[in-house]
Amino acid sequence: MNTPLPVTFLTLTFLVLCCLFVIGLGVYLLITGWRGRKLDDHPVCRKCRFDLFGLPTDTTNCPECGQNIANHHHIQHGNRRRSRLRVVSGLLLVGFVCLSLGGLAAGKMRRVNWLAQMPNWFLQKQVELDSQWAARSWAILAGRLDNKQLAGHQLRTLLADALELQADMNRTWDQSAGELIEKAYANGTLSENDWQQYCQTALDSAANFQIRKTVEHGQHIAYRMTMNRPRLGSVDLRCINGMNQPYLDKQKLPAFQFHSSIPLRAGYSGGFDSQLRISTEEWQQIKPGDYDLKLEHTFLIVTGAWYYDHGDEDYVTEKLKFDDQGQPIYPVPGMLLTTKTFHADLSIKPVGTQIVTPIKDESLREAMTQDMKLEQINILYNGKDIRFEILTGTHPKPYAHEVYMRVGDEQLLLGRLVKERDNQSVKGRCRNPIFNWWKKFKTKDFDQADILLIPSEKAAAESLDITEYWDHEIVFKDVPVIRKPEG
Repeated sequence: MNTPLPVTFLTLTFLVLCCLFVIGLGVYLLITGWRGRKLDDHPVCRKCRFDLFGLPTDTTNCPECGQNIANHHHIQHGNRRRSRLRVVSGLLLVGFVCLSLGGLAAGKMRRVNWLAQMPNWFLQKQVELDSQWAARSWAILAGRLDNKQLAGHQLRTLLADALELQADMNRTWDQSAGELIEKAYANGTLSENDWQQYCQTALDSAANFQIRKTVEHGQHIAYRMTMNRPRLGSVDLRCINGMNQPYLDKQKLPAFQFHSSIPLRAGYSGGFDSQLRISTEEWQQIKPGDYDLKLEHTFLIVTGAWYYDHGDEDYVTEKLKFDDQGQPIYPVPGMLLTTKTFHADLSIKPVGTQIVTPIKDESLREAMTQDMKLEQINILYNGKDIRFEILTGTHPKPYAHEVYMRVGDEQLLLGRLVKERDNQSVKGRCRNPIFNWWKKFKTKDFDQADILLIPSEKAAAESLDITEYWDHEIVFKDVPVIRKPEG
C-alpha cells in the first residue's frame, strides 16, 4: 500500500524554489531569445532596424523610416538575430509552471465551500429570498449556532424567519431550518411559546384524517389518522392521542379516549386505522342521509427521547392520564396539548343497503391464494394467547375475512384479515402480518389446527376503502402449533 509523503515546510519550500527557478529560467530564455544574438558593431536605427553602416557622417535622418538619427539614443549598435528556440523554450517553461500551479489552485478553489465563508447577513439574505443557496445557508447557520457564532439579534431574526417559513405551506420547507429551531430550543434560546408554535405547525402540516364515505346505518364508521412528513428538523416527536369528540353535523356524539402513539418526524409517514363505534341507542337518534362528520381530535406531543425513556406504550399511557376535560393529569415539560378539528363528508344509507359487493368468481382462486402462506401458529405457555402471521402477496382483488382457528369441533374467532388490492407489481412478497393475543382457547392439548378465512361483508363494510371483496373461503389445513415462552 502506497502512503503519500507528508507535506512539510521543507518540502513545500523546495517545491516553491523549484517553481521559481523554472519560471526564472523560462523568463531568461524568453528575454534573451527575443532580444537576439549580436552579429556585428554596425549602427542600426532603433525604430526600423535599418543598418546605417557607410552612410555619410552628416546624415541626420534614417533613409528607411525618417527617424532622427542625430540623437544617439535613436541608434543601437550591432545587428541582432532573434532565437526562436529560446523564445519557444521560455514560453513552454513559463506556461508549464503557470498551468500546473493554476490547475492545482483551481482544484483547491473548487474544494473550498465559499458559501461557508460568507458573513451571517449574506446567508440570512439567501434564506429570506428562498434563493438557490437557501438550503445550504440554513445548514451553515445551524452549524454556526452550535459554534456560538451567531449574535443574539441575528439568532432572533433567523428563528423568526424559520418559524415564518415553517408556517407558510406555499414555500418549500428545508429540514435544516427545523434543525436550527430545535438546536435553539435545546440550548434555551427559543421560548416555550415558540416551541409550542413549532410543534403545532408541524402537526398541522402532517395530520390527515380520512373516513369511509358511505356506511350502512348501524355500522361502525372506519377512519384513518395519518402523519405525513411534517415540517420538522431531525427531532423525533410522538403524538399520544387523548380525548376525541365526534359530531354529526351539530349533533354531539359521546366522546371517547383513544390512547396510541404516532411518530411525528421528518421523512416518516405513519398512522393508525380505527373506528367510531356508535351504540344502538345513539343510532336510533340518527337518520339516514348526508352529514358533515367533525372530529375534535386531541393530541399530546412529547419528545421521542422522553417517550422512549419511559418504556413501552402501556406505561406511557398509564402515566399520561387525562381528566374529564381531556387535560393531562401528569404534564410533561415541553409538551404540547392541542385539539385539531377534522371534517369529512359522510353518507349514511338505510339498513339493508348493499355497501360492498361480493366477488364470487371461482376462476380467481389461484391468483388470490397462490402467495398466501401460514407456516405455524404460536401459542404461549400460559395457553391463552395465540399469535400467528399470514404472509400475503399481490392479488387482483381486495379481500375481507374473519379469521377462525378450528381444533376438532371447537372453533374460535381470532380477528380479521382485511387487505386492499395491490395496484402495482411487488418484488417478492407483500407482508400483511396479523398478531393476535385475544380470547382463551379451551382445548387443552393439540399440536395441529386449521385456520379458516371466512369472507365477511361486515369486515369489508367496516374497512376504510373496500367497495368489493372476494367472497370465497380460504382454509389452511393442519397448521403446526408451536408452544413458546410468553414474550
